[in-house]
Amino acid sequence: MAFSSLILSFLLAQAGSDASAIRVLGADFFASDSEHPGSAPVSTRQIAHRPGSSCYEWVVRVMPVARSVTVREVFRLPSAAPQWGVDPARTQVSDDGRESVTEIAEDLSDGMISNGWCVAEGDPVGRYRISVFDGDRLIQRFDFEVQLETY
Repeated sequence: MAFSSLILSFLLAQAGSDASAIRVLGADFFASDSEHPGSAPVSTRQIAHRPGSSCYEWVVRVMPVARSVTVREVFRLPSAAPQWGVDPARTQVSDDGRESVTEIAEDLSDGMISNGWCVAEGDPVGRYRISVFDGDRLIQRFDFEVQLETY
């Protein structure tokens, strides 16, 4: 009897911890052009290197629940950026200038978690990666490329 009580306690504890986990339904990655604010965002993984104009945003769709969560965005560049232009209270930049970690607080009642960036002067071209974590659990990864425009 004590053994079955122990198993039941373990299963209930596991169910309780899983209940707080974010349930991911899907994800999207969009590019937009801030010089054309009326234009619709485009689903793509190719971002034009147009400083001050090219922007991109990731969206993770989750099961809507009446609570808030703080996720961690780890953003890795192919080489150092000379500037990040971030709020140091929310975002930490690595010493080598290639990675940032941003804490993002979101209300999950609308079923969406998102963040976005714009290409800045001096940003490198190449492959970028954004990883989104709920605690230590990776909930989504976005790989994309910032490319020089060819005419």
